[in-house]
Amino acid sequence: MILPADTSPASEADPSVEPPSQSRFAGTFSFSDASADVGVEIVELDAAASIVYDTTDGAGTFDVRMLAERGKAQGVRFTQGRARVSGSVGSDTIVPLFSADVHGGRLAGNATISPIDGDRKSFEIDARVSDVRFASVLADMEAAKKSADARIEAASASTSTVTEADRDQLAEQSVAASVEASASIDESRGRLDAEFCLTGMIGDASSRRGRGTLIVGGERVINVPLLIPLMRISNLQFPTDERLDFASGRFFVQGETINLEEILVSSRSVAIEGVGTATMPNYDLDLRFQARNKTGIPILTKIFESIRNELVSGEVRGTLADPDFRLRPFSGTRRLMDSAVGKPTKAPQKWLDELESQPRVPVSRPGARDNAVSPGS
Repeated sequence: MILPADTSPASEADPSVEPPSQSRFAGTFSFSDASADVGVEIVELDAAASIVYDTTDGAGTFDVRMLAERGKAQGVRFTQGRARVSGSVGSDTIVPLFSADVHGGRLAGNATISPIDGDRKSFEIDARVSDVRFASVLADMEAAKKSADARIEAASASTSTVTEADRDQLAEQSVAASVEASASIDESRGRLDAEFCLTGMIGDASSRRGRGTLIVGGERVINVPLLIPLMRISNLQFPTDERLDFASGRFFVQGETINLEEILVSSRSVAIEGVGTATMPNYDLDLRFQARNKTGIPILTKIFESIRNELVSGEVRGTLADPDFRLRPFSGTRRLMDSAVGKPTKAPQKWLDELESQPRVPVSRPGARDNAVSPGS
């Protein structure tokens, strides 16, 4: 609806002053299977929105309120998304609040998009994730990786063998796989809480910079058979199969690389500390880790662990959805030999050495106070 310009009479005090030209447009629209790059890639978006656009002497302002039935952000599916977008033409676009349901939990945050020069725009996002099913997030990431691999394979094939119908079928399979992963309620890997901030230039993945923290707990966060028994044996403990039911860490983003620092995964008696990187879009892992005993004789345990860590440490390859844990024997000897021949130490191992030299902070696990045994029991 277009409203006519304001035609009120000029001020009697100054008849030469004309009133400002004003107009307003208000309407609603909807779209399906839309995509956008707002610093975070959003695809398969089905949404409806209302818009109010005002102009005063040619300067336009807008206010958009959006309700999204479904969509995917960086490969992770969300539903019931809400956002408000406001600003003025040629100036900052403000998203004071966006929120969505994500696998049993919630996502909320705010964002700003600012023009730089020409068509270049910068973004700044501040978001928080609470009580999200970690297994479902990993399933979404794995489905996105398989879909991307299939698209690459189709694109590399001969154009004569890949038809438009083949590409449509591939897209449908991608959507179906994501919907199936989202529909299943999988609590097997616990719940995820995280917060992060991210800045950069829209359309330029290499410009991304950010930092965040995460906590996962409640169930078996990582399912690696025999890992804990082997770690307990290396700590001269009886090899019981405890579950790794708590994880925490900090990370910072540089382009498409997520640098993971002070990563901790623990059971009741064993803590696994690690550092490394995850590379987008598939979150390919390159981590180094060492295990330590959370119980024992303080001085003797520390001496034994120092000797043990010189003989064996671990690394993680694969992807975040499908990690591959490996033990690396004689890791200390290897580093010594590499140093002797002038071979530089890889960044993850260097970070792990620095982490090992830092004072250790006691591990804080949710529920530890509740599970403590009272003196009288």
